[in-house]
Amino acid sequence: MIADPEKAGAAAMNWSREYSYNVVYAENGFVSFYCQEDYYTGGAHSNHNIKVGTLYCGKRLRLSDLPELDKIKKIMLLHDITEEQILC
Repeated sequence: MIADPEKAGAAAMNWSREYSYNVVYAENGFVSFYCQEDYYTGGAHSNHNIKVGTLYCGKRLRLSDLPELDKIKKIMLLHDITEEQILC
């Protein structure tokens, strides 16, 4: 971390971070959303993170709450995806 941005030079002045939160479904007790983070800390390009989640009656749902978990786990293994990567 840079302690004094004034002494850090132009690179610190170009750093940026943006967040957005979007609800994509909200009916029948379900709310599905995604969170997007874009940040630039120097270099050739910015970085991006996207996480998704679903709430049911205020409770965060996990993949283990779904009825066909075995099929979902197989798809996740095939694509090398962890539950933490897809849930906020």
